[in-house]
Amino acid sequence: MTPPRHTVRRDVPVLLVVASAVLVAWAFIVPIFEAPDEFLHWQYARHLHDHWRLPIYGPTFAEANSPPLYYAAVAPAATQTTTPPLAIWVDATGAHSMPLAPHLYLSSEHDLRHYWPIRRTRLLSALMSLGTIALCGLAAFEVTGRVSTALLAAGFAAFLPQFSFRGTHVSNDALVTTMAAWTLILMLRIVCRGFTWRRGVLAAIALAAAYLSKINAIALAPALALVIVTEPGLWRQRVTRLSVLGVALAIVAPWSMRNVMLYGDPFASGAMHTAVAGMVSERSLWDPHFITTFPRELFKSFIGSFGHLNLWLPKWIHALYMAFMLVATTGFLRRTLRDPAFRRLAAVLVTTILCSYAVALHINLTFDQPQGRYLFPALPAIMVLLAVGLEDWRPWASGQRWPARATVGVWAAANLAILGFIVYPAYYPPTVSTISRAMLVVRPRPAQHLANGPNADEYTITGPRPELQADVRVPTVDAGFTFFDLEGQLPSRDQRGSILYTLEDRDDRGVVTHEIATRFEWRADGQRRTVFVALLKDPRWTGTVTRVRLRLVDKAGDADRGRSLRLRNVRLAGSLPGHDF
Repeated sequence: MTPPRHTVRRDVPVLLVVASAVLVAWAFIVPIFEAPDEFLHWQYARHLHDHWRLPIYGPTFAEANSPPLYYAAVAPAATQTTTPPLAIWVDATGAHSMPLAPHLYLSSEHDLRHYWPIRRTRLLSALMSLGTIALCGLAAFEVTGRVSTALLAAGFAAFLPQFSFRGTHVSNDALVTTMAAWTLILMLRIVCRGFTWRRGVLAAIALAAAYLSKINAIALAPALALVIVTEPGLWRQRVTRLSVLGVALAIVAPWSMRNVMLYGDPFASGAMHTAVAGMVSERSLWDPHFITTFPRELFKSFIGSFGHLNLWLPKWIHALYMAFMLVATTGFLRRTLRDPAFRRLAAVLVTTILCSYAVALHINLTFDQPQGRYLFPALPAIMVLLAVGLEDWRPWASGQRWPARATVGVWAAANLAILGFIVYPAYYPPTVSTISRAMLVVRPRPAQHLANGPNADEYTITGPRPELQADVRVPTVDAGFTFFDLEGQLPSRDQRGSILYTLEDRDDRGVVTHEIATRFEWRADGQRRTVFVALLKDPRWTGTVTRVRLRLVDKAGDADRGRSLRLRNVRLAGSLPGHDF
């Protein structure tokens, strides 16, 4: 039964308005670049804006193997801007250090004044995601002809936490999901209304647009082929209709041929081992990881994992989402078994989801990245499946408006609760009140148990506590980071050193002097190591730094005496250099 028109006019606009507000909230609350690879996607868009040509895939352009459609769409907004400074580094032992986790970048109380080109690009992504929400509703309406189903599918997409997070950042995940939803509508329309060459060609164009947004949209191709070959008619007609896939191939051919010419294959997969060598972690398909860890982590991150996969939802929240999805999926299976006319539609949805899962699994044969966003080409199909399945249970089966409204309301409330009680507290208050870009080069001199060596910046250990010091005068806001290059080869390679800061501050008693000490570890293996120390989290870090003492080895033994150490590029800085693009 076709629902009253006033229902559509009232419910759908309200949902889209609320969804818009939620998307904007996510876009502004999550700090700039605190999302997987956002800085790399921004780099791509900036390059396209400035040079009007595609970047070359390599270590300095780790996202350049991505298709260009998303970046071309946002390039007009990708104008020059400052970027937030890094707050992560590889320390002197070779390990990654994240002293301000979950932050990978510094944020300040004044960030809203800055980074507006990036924020505008985020809002363009949010607009694409709003399109996804509307298209999910239309896809569900195509299946059942009920506004209640459309509201459920659109609401499930709008308020899925991971979609709200990932769909509001600079990322091609936003556009590939939109194009996947467009492709799904056209596939379902062919199933429900019959094949026409116009519908077939439009579906092929939508598939090509999804693929040119992100390669993992290739998962949609088998589902479209299934739609065409299962259309009633002679087999000769069915095979002939498959020729519409040639339209998609023709559209993606220029970009694919470029990849073959530059990298040797249409996906640039061979170049990954040099472009992102540090991320490669190859596994066999028969590794138990793909039965245990992979599906679990993929599901969890499909529901919600934030930041750089370092801000997770509690287990009980994942359990609630899983229970809900199991109930809806059971309803979907019941309807499929009960209604033979529904089985072709069900096969299209399930094929889309399984193929997307297979693509995510294939990615993880080379990279250890069980990230739910790789399932985004199937997100519209998943939302339609859940909506249709839920409506196989009472009270949703009645088609009345209130069960759908209530369910979507619960999803919206859960989304906002996660944003307000998990995401927001993780990033606020900001890491610093004001970001300082100041940098002071320090030239320390031997203070004890060190003698000048034959070369500049080279010293010889003469006692148990080799130490240098320098008198400075710099506000703590301009000296939150200390970093320097240290090189030496000692009998014990794993060494510990200390930095001691003398600070002056004022209180009711006048000028007060106090000292802060912090330790660092470094590997004395003859290689040049960069030591980083951050004092931003220490509440005593206020006032003015007046002296810095560098104790390069806390306890030098007799075997260390006479050994050489080389210290270079000692700097005090308000922040670390960020990505310059």
